[in-house]
Amino acid sequence: AHFDLSSLSLAWELLVDASSEIDSDLFRYDLVDITKEVLQYKFATIHTELIAAYKRADLYGVSTQAAILVDILADMEMVLASDRRFLLGNWVGDALQFATSEEEIHFYNLNAKLQVSIWGNNYTLGLFDYARKFWSGMIQDYYAPRWYVFFDVILKSIVEGKPVDSHLLGERLFLEAELPFFMLEAKIYPTTTRGDSIMIARELYNKYRSTLNDITLPVSTSKQHQLRFKHYTN
Repeated sequence: AHFDLSSLSLAWELLVDASSEIDSDLFRYDLVDITKEVLQYKFATIHTELIAAYKRADLYGVSTQAAILVDILADMEMVLASDRRFLLGNWVGDALQFATSEEEIHFYNLNAKLQVSIWGNNYTLGLFDYARKFWSGMIQDYYAPRWYVFFDVILKSIVEGKPVDSHLLGERLFLEAELPFFMLEAKIYPTTTRGDSIMIARELYNKYRSTLNDITLPVSTSKQHQLRFKHYTN
């Protein structure tokens, strides 16, 4: 049976409404999690519209949808940063606790990031996103830069009237987005939250509530249609 997206929207509405009376740690986790889930479906819906515009060689349409997607990514980063269970910093910090030397700091930092990103050290590997995590830090410094590369590539494709070179796209994704993410050791990711989960969820609900009915993906589970970061035009 297909998953009923209207039930997800209703659940989000009910949780947001209940936030005026309930304020527990577990409630905040559920509120952040379902807000993230709705935004993922919203993202996937706009992504479908972007691909349709690309296939029409509609430069304005692609630009418009890309801008919306960038905005959704920023909103996802914001809400995830408000809960400690969605912080990349905690994952990396836990790994670094085992380091006893500068060499081990590099080793654990690199491997902690590799595991939740491309799962290897070369863009030709077939296990990219195998252990993907939708965490604060990952959205901002890993997924968003990949999308920026993708938007640039398809916009140039329309302007130049040439099809997307998937091999070149893969190289650019690796060199401009993925490699900088797991090789940049100077970036210290927060282990403390930013913002109030309840206030952020309310703000985002008010922002997106009027367009929730536009999310019409016929999916059976959220896992099957999470953000697609590699095979964009399938």
